[in-house]
Parts: sequence; structure tokens; C-alpha cells
Amino acid sequence: MESSRLGQRSTQRLFVFTALVLSLMLTLAGRMYQLQAVDHAKYESIASSNRTRDIITNAPRGQIVDQSGVPLVANRSSLVITADPTTLHRQKDRGRAVLNRLGALVGLSGWSLSQRMKPCGTPGAPRPPVCWNGSSVQPVPLVKDADQSVALAVVERVDQFRGLAAQVEGVRDYPGPFGVNAAHMLGYLQPVNDAELSKQAKLPREQRWLLRNDLVGRSGLESMYDRQLRGAPGIKQLVVDNRGHVVGTLIAQEAKAGNTLVSSISAPLQAVAEKALSNSVKISRSRGYPADSGAIVVLDVTNGRVLALASYPTYDPNIWVGRVETKQYQALLDPKKGTPLLFRPTQGLFPPGSTFKVVTTSAALDSGWTAGSRIPCPSTLQVGRKMLSNFDGERAGSLTL
Repeated sequence: MESSRLGQRSTQRLFVFTALVLSLMLTLAGRMYQLQAVDHAKYESIASSNRTRDIITNAPRGQIVDQSGVPLVANRSSLVITADPTTLHRQKDRGRAVLNRLGALVGLSGWSLSQRMKPCGTPGAPRPPVCWNGSSVQPVPLVKDADQSVALAVVERVDQFRGLAAQVEGVRDYPGPFGVNAAHMLGYLQPVNDAELSKQAKLPREQRWLLRNDLVGRSGLESMYDRQLRGAPGIKQLVVDNRGHVVGTLIAQEAKAGNTLVSSISAPLQAVAEKALSNSVKISRSRGYPADSGAIVVLDVTNGRVLALASYPTYDPNIWVGRVETKQYQALLDPKKGTPLLFRPTQGLFPPGSTFKVVTTSAALDSGWTAGSRIPCPSTLQVGRKMLSNFDGERAGSLTL
């Protein structure tokens, strides 16, 4: 009797144990199927990203020229001091001595230079554009537009600047033909931000064009035609081992330069408009008028093409090449200085004034009036419930068209 009960218990225990083993095996099999079949592409992509690193080479940005091909925005060569993070971090002090030596040459602290090497989004990293948006195996630009003497020191004194290099890269240049400024119309470049990258991430891969270390047009023609001007970047995909050491190359694609943008602007006419506007403001001030700003728009009457766009006050467009200091940016927005960053031909809100007489006169002639028709011009005019006043309340009497 007792042995029969023991046998039943053993059978029950064996059944429970077998069920547990089978359920565990089914769970493992299901998980394996999930990994190998359902999520295969996802984990293959993750594994691939762990063993590859991309080095991006920015494409030369296209020029912006006037209607005759005169360059308004071009590219020039600039000396850039770059750092290899891997080489610096392998040093006993993680490269602090090297960065301090470089800082002494360029008037910056070694700490501030190290901040530029920290990947954006990592703990303790500064905000863009100070942090580094590129790949971990890509040289990090520390000093742009470096003096030639600094570049020579880095190249010649390798033992003191191990992990640093001097490279030549293209940056925007504003040649100013005929004395043209056109800062507002041409626009400027600034680093891509996280919001733009997040928005782009929702698009199919073939429709993405921005990279983490890209500069994008923020205003003017640089912004309007950013896609056409930027070209296609060069991509080198490196294979790395589990220690991050490069062991091979998978892809080597050369950068493709951006397109040249031919504008309708006439550089000589643009220069004349800017000079005339500046002189007019100075003359008005000398006569006691509070003239602090102005704009000139010149159109081709046959087709409506824009030949010149001048805005006053303006600023030096070269301040956007490299890093804009906070004081410089605040000065561009200072109302006491006329808000130089405001592009008055397109962003300013002004009453049309006498310039609208071209429209009203044309409408009057089209309605049967003649050039000799006389029209009363009182100091005020009642339109519905609104009383409109003439300029300075003047009464001009009777005037012909």
C-alpha cells in the first residue's frame, strides 16, 4: 500500500518535471525563432554596426554666383587642427598634456579643447555645436582656421603633439566682388541640430541626406537651395575588431561636389544699391532724421527677376565661418544697432507709401482716367469708419496722375 503511494508520487513528480523541461525547451525554441527568424534583420544590423565604423568626408559645397557667373559665395582652403581620440586616450594622461600644449599656442585651455572631443549626447558633453557629432574613429576638428605657425608646430613636433594632425578643409568664403556684401540674401551655415536629425530618422533611408557632422543653410539662398548646394558626402566604412582597432575597409566612396547656383543677382548693381542705401542713411542722419535702417529691391520689369536686394544695417558674413561668439550673435539682434540680422526686404513690415502709387496710377489709367486727370489730395480721407491721414497731415490740393 505504502509502496503504491510512493509510486504515484514519483509518477506525479516525473510528470511535473517533464512538463517543466518541455515548457523550458519550448520557451527557448520560441526565443530562438524570434531571434533567428522574426528579428533577424534587426540584430544583424546591430551586429554590423558593432563591427563597422563610418568615416564621413564632407563634399565641397557648391558656389553661388551672380547672373554673369561672378562668385558671390565660394570655398577656400582652411588649416584645421584635428585630434585622433583613440591615440590621445591611450596616453597615460589621456592626452591632457598634448591638449594643453595646443591650447597654449591658440589661446585656449586644454579643458575647452577636450570638450570639443566629447560625443554629443554623452554624459557631461557640452551642447552642439561645441560637442562632436561625428564618428568615434574620425578625426575631431579642434581648431579651425588655424594659423600656419600652429599647423607647422603640430606637424614638425610630432613627439609633443602625438595624436594631433594638421589638415586642409574647405570653408565658405565671401569674395565680395565690386564691394558686394549681400550677407542676408546669401545666408549662412550652422551645424545640424537634433530636431532635424530626429525628423529625418522617420524617413526611408534613401530619403535621408543629413549627417551628424553636417552644416546646413540657415537663411537666404544657402537655406533655400541647401539640398542642391551640399552635394554627396564621401563615406569610408571601416571594419574594427572587438577592441575597436581598424582591421579593414568595406566601402570607400569619394565625395561629390555640390551644384553651382546661378542667381538672378547682378553683382555690379547689388554693389551700387548697397552703397546708395548706406549713403542715404548717412545723409538722412546728417539732416537730423532718425534714419536707422532701410532696404532696396531692384526688379527686372520685363520678367520680375530680382536683380538686387540690399538691407541696412548689414554685417560681415565671415563671422559664420567657424564658431560665432555669443557677443557677436547678440550684437546682430541688438535693436539699438538696428538689428543687423533682420533682412528688411523680406522680413521687415512697412507701409508701402509712395511706392504703391505705381499700382494705383496704373489702375486709374486702366479705368479710363488720363495722365492729365486731376484728383483732389486732401490732408485726410474717410474710408468707411476709418480716417486715413496724408503723410505728415499735408494738404496737396489737386494733383494730376
